[in-house]
Amino acid sequence: MPDTDTDLETLLDVDVIDNIKNHAGVLVWRAGFTNSGVSENNRVVERHKSRYGAYWKSYDFAGNVGRQNIFEHPLSFNHDGGEVVFNLPNGLQAYHLFDETGGQLDKAPVEIVSNPAASDPAVYNGISCIGCHTDGMKPFTDEVRPVIQAVQNPIFNRDHALQLYVEQTVMDILVERDTERFVTALTRTGNTSDGSEPISRFHETYNSYLDAAHAAAAVGLPEKVFLSKIQENANLQSFGLQVLVEGGVVKRDTWTSNFNAIVFALNTPVVVSIPDVDSPGTGDITSHPDDAVYIPDPNLRAALARMLQQRVDAPITVSQMEQFSRFSRAGHTKNGVYVEGENLTLFNKGIKDLTGLEYAINLKELFVREHREEFRGNGISDLTPISGLTQLVNLNIGGIGNYVSDLSPIANLTNIKHLHLGGNPITDLSPIANFTQLETFGFDDNVPLTDISVLADMKNLIRVGMWGPRFRDMSPLVNLPNIETISLCGNEISEIPSLKNAPKLKELYVFGNNVSDVSILQDLTNLERLNLSNNNIIDISPLAGLTNLKWLDLTGNPIRDWTPLYELSKNTKIEPNGFTFSADSTLVALDSTFTFNIDALFVQNLTGWQCGVSFDPNLLEAIEVAEGDFLSSDATQTFFSEGSIDNENGLITGFNVLRLDGTGLNGSGPLLSIKFKAKKVGKVTFRPGDCTLGDSDGIELPSVVPNLEIEIVEELPMPEADIFAGPKEDVNMDGKINILDLIVVTKYFGEPITENNQRADVNGDRVINILDLVAVANAF
Repeated sequence: MPDTDTDLETLLDVDVIDNIKNHAGVLVWRAGFTNSGVSENNRVVERHKSRYGAYWKSYDFAGNVGRQNIFEHPLSFNHDGGEVVFNLPNGLQAYHLFDETGGQLDKAPVEIVSNPAASDPAVYNGISCIGCHTDGMKPFTDEVRPVIQAVQNPIFNRDHALQLYVEQTVMDILVERDTERFVTALTRTGNTSDGSEPISRFHETYNSYLDAAHAAAAVGLPEKVFLSKIQENANLQSFGLQVLVEGGVVKRDTWTSNFNAIVFALNTPVVVSIPDVDSPGTGDITSHPDDAVYIPDPNLRAALARMLQQRVDAPITVSQMEQFSRFSRAGHTKNGVYVEGENLTLFNKGIKDLTGLEYAINLKELFVREHREEFRGNGISDLTPISGLTQLVNLNIGGIGNYVSDLSPIANLTNIKHLHLGGNPITDLSPIANFTQLETFGFDDNVPLTDISVLADMKNLIRVGMWGPRFRDMSPLVNLPNIETISLCGNEISEIPSLKNAPKLKELYVFGNNVSDVSILQDLTNLERLNLSNNNIIDISPLAGLTNLKWLDLTGNPIRDWTPLYELSKNTKIEPNGFTFSADSTLVALDSTFTFNIDALFVQNLTGWQCGVSFDPNLLEAIEVAEGDFLSSDATQTFFSEGSIDNENGLITGFNVLRLDGTGLNGSGPLLSIKFKAKKVGKVTFRPGDCTLGDSDGIELPSVVPNLEIEIVEELPMPEADIFAGPKEDVNMDGKINILDLIVVTKYFGEPITENNQRADVNGDRVINILDLVAVANAF
């Protein structure tokens, strides 16, 4: 999350100050009341339009006098903190607590807000908000507008205040719509909004004490086995676990802080005595080959002893350390060749101190990491012991168990070509500024790194992968002449810069970010693989010309029109693919008709298909079925097998189509359309039945057919235009009258007036034509 509310608002395209000043009742709506449920003082809430739906912001107070009195100062109050609830791209909600300056809070002061339902009354960012907003937005009653209307000679601008503090009916509509958006998104995840909320309850349970049964479960052992190991293992007893044998409990923070070491102790025999080697003084490095090396970490010593095939209590000499060339996943040999299948590694050894490795002066590769969650790797935080290993070419300290925050000890290891930093809490990459030979760079997990500018001068980089670091600016990667692969996931990137100066770029992965505009990619015709999944992309037309693409992933984007990629899909594997279900609208009025569609999306070599659908016959009646024209789009004759409509049981079965020449077709298009009538209010889920795509060899094409849900209502909700208080010339309701409004009018030229285009009829003459353009232009 961004550090301040203004940073968050920038990401969501919300300008709070400008909205309040210039767009009250258009882009922002406000209410105030005395009883918020989380505070003894006043609360103000306001809703702004945002990129993904709604941006709700509350203002909370430590008192109710002076500038904290929202009834005396509805436009100029001084708040002491607040909360933000905003929509994510998928319709779910996210939460943000902030102080009076807008800075992010992890925990709100109890003198301002509290959570009386929890054992800890403090309000925590995220977990407390989730527990409160189980069903989405909570309704409220505005108490400020009546005061504004009644007060005589107010010290504030009454007209502006009334525009901002809107009628209760308008606010109710906004709350209802935003709640529906949340509930719909929640339903798509397979959950329902039934008033129960497991996360906060589990949070309460998790933070309580652990008894023997819970502790044993946490390490994956039966309770009796775990207690037996405690009694036998002095290392486990040293963590205070003997109390569990006596029927006692362990505090959660104690258990968590020692968990890595507990797991290691469970999986490692008790270390025997360590040779008595004195620690050298500061800067005192022995050089005699037969001198014993000081290795204080027993787990590092045990790992090295195994590699050397000697007893753990035998001294390790300087000459032995100088023989090492690689510590890696595959193993170690004196000549540096990997030993496949041998577990001679520094992975997952519970190592916390690398002291002793300074004598491995011939080391070229060092891997000290672990992928497996159940072990959580080592616990290394200091790289000083390897600061002199200047022959290192490959350094990997990644994984999920190390805690390195300072890279300055390795600043002089400029021969490194491959560097993976994993999930370490590193915020500054400047110490590696002289790594000009670097060819691959990796960084993953949710680390606090926000600046990657140091990579801009690394002209030998071939591959960059950063999954999780929260940086926003990828421009340092635009002038890397040798870069072939850029892989970025889960960052905060909203804009992809021009990559025209990266001529060798073949693979680009920018997924799980905030990208909406992909027009900058249209000239990257050398790309072979492109992953833009889980962004906010609507317009995919700029990608249509990337004809060298072999694979394209656009899964998880709010794309409404796939047609720009139909031609590209003939030679490019595009995801998602297979069957898709769609409808004219997912919100249908009672007694109206609508069309349900079964389409093929980005299929390869499709020769025939069959598919059935089930629905609720109490709510819908199927009227007619029509064949789509996709399989005959190249003038090939098809055989259409008409199935049956069973309105009594809600089944449509037996429909299939086959190309009679036996050839396959690539691309996308309509397969079947079904006209329905809405009979009763409720929610209907269309479920696939026996849906199969077949290729020209009679082999089934893979396809996951999603369910589709629609809702039938008494009447369609009030159009947003009905609560829009701005001028009619602001056709797109963005608070500005400009060229974008002219574009909207032009889009609907000559079309019949509908709910979707009625604002384009600016002059209200029931015809959309040049006169409406003139009306908008005159209002510029």
